[in-house]
Amino acid sequence: MTSFHLYADNINRSIESPDINRSIEFAMSKNAENMLLDIRYYRYNLPEFLYVSSTIKQLTLSVHNYYSDMKVPISSVSWTSLKKLSLFCYKFSEECMAKILSGSPILERLSLDFCSEMKVIDVSKSLSLRTLEATIRATGIQIVAPHIRCLRLRSCVYQCTLVDVSSLTEANLEISVMSTEILTDGFPQVIMQKMVEKLQNVETLTFGPNLLKILSVAELYHLPFPSFRVKDLTLETAISEDAIPGLVTVLENSPQLKKLTVQPKLVNGTLLGTSLDDLLDVHGLINSDQRWRSEARVFPKILTWDVEPKHVVSFIKLMLKTTKTLEKMVLGLGYYLQGRQVEEFLEMVPMLCQDNNVSISNKFNRRGLVSTVHSGLSSIVGWQKPCPSFVKCNIGSSWLNAKQNCGAAWMVRDHMGQPLVHGRRSY
Repeated sequence: MTSFHLYADNINRSIESPDINRSIEFAMSKNAENMLLDIRYYRYNLPEFLYVSSTIKQLTLSVHNYYSDMKVPISSVSWTSLKKLSLFCYKFSEECMAKILSGSPILERLSLDFCSEMKVIDVSKSLSLRTLEATIRATGIQIVAPHIRCLRLRSCVYQCTLVDVSSLTEANLEISVMSTEILTDGFPQVIMQKMVEKLQNVETLTFGPNLLKILSVAELYHLPFPSFRVKDLTLETAISEDAIPGLVTVLENSPQLKKLTVQPKLVNGTLLGTSLDDLLDVHGLINSDQRWRSEARVFPKILTWDVEPKHVVSFIKLMLKTTKTLEKMVLGLGYYLQGRQVEEFLEMVPMLCQDNNVSISNKFNRRGLVSTVHSGLSSIVGWQKPCPSFVKCNIGSSWLNAKQNCGAAWMVRDHMGQPLVHGRRSY
């Protein structure tokens, strides 16, 4: 048996804890490598024998009941083959976490959700851990992770401190703002000092929609921004007046940026433009007519469904004006343009390219239109022939998610561009 998934809840009254334990024990006796245990069972505790396995490589433990907890194992934990661990538990202590980490010597990826009793996520002794994913649902959480390379963080409250993430090269950060009240009273300062400033050396960076709005408010307060070394930046935001200041400020402080991806995204807890403006009006924070910087006033209080082709063009021009080193920009336009609007946008592309020395390619996927902007026509070239007496081999591949096959091809050409030998195959 390679995989074992178990779902159990109180709806089926005929299932008892011993039945669940026997099922888990059976799977372990068959050396299952991938286990998922989703148990929504009243007062259920995981069995001790689960903590000793030399075969489990990927484990997901989801214990949903408030009355159940993941108790500290009596014996030592021994997951010698475990590489990926996901935990969703209401009651999960730091002592239990420490014991699990000490017994998982080759753990590479850790996901934590709803572990509300943990005040410190300390993975400093896990030398092989490279990826940490955490959804923070409690106040005052501290993260100590000096060895991880990738951090994906969703925080439902603002008091989360990145104590040590000194080895990070990739980060994905978002704040789920449940109440607009916390946008004032020192909230932006906390975000800047405890979270954003810790990401200065990250090369691949993603900011969610709420975080950009928070950074816009920070810009209103004239808070100092750190300088980022990011080369690949993704901004999950719609084109809106209150997101532009934060977005532009991030770009202005990213002098090494090569690729920019802007993908509209609406998630639970996302602040809509009108609610943020209304909040700032209530608190009397700067006259509404002069609140946002001039670049943002080109997009006056537009929501996702109000974006027109002219706004998209203005947005592209603003991005190109703000960044000096950008080579490629990818825009997800599926949220905006439908029907005739797509044709209207495509008609604007030639003029945009001519005026800004860029090349734009468009394609359609499940989310609609995606535009790729290449800055500088000189960087957009076709096949280049090698030096005389040299040959060049090019490779290519393609796949369809809907089918169980892919294609690959290669071709060798001389310095005149004449094909010498080639091959292709479907796998």
